[in-house]
Amino acid sequence: MSTNYLPDTHNFDDEQPSASPPPATGELEGDDRVPQEAALEIGHGSNRQRLALDFAIGQLTVGRGEKDQADLINLTPFEGFQQGVSRRHATLSRQPNGIYIEDLDTTNGTRINGFMLRPSKAYRLRNNDEIEFGRLRTVIRFIR
Repeated sequence: MSTNYLPDTHNFDDEQPSASPPPATGELEGDDRVPQEAALEIGHGSNRQRLALDFAIGQLTVGRGEKDQADLINLTPFEGFQQGVSRRHATLSRQPNGIYIEDLDTTNGTRINGFMLRPSKAYRLRNNDEIEFGRLRTVIRFIR
């Protein structure tokens, strides 16, 4: 079975933000500019939960852990182990031109909208991107 990697030609670094004015408040509908805040949404319907992403502390690690760490987005409570999430699965960072994700060379990989990420390569995220850590599906939401 071959792996569908996100094409290297899809270089998020070269894309320019939208020139349209921002919405007054709430989520950024289709707006790819750097958000003031962001969250990972996990689950569906009434089981949906949002995990706030606090980039004020710097780079965040997505993975599994037993203790609270300020820089860890702990997916253990969401069946992270059973869904193939590694202890140190990926990093999320806020840069001047966007929010980026990087797979940390994990066994089960990381996907954006169904495309596998190449390990150790940063990819720019967009509002409402579906991110899979192993088999655990999440959606990133940009919030103003």
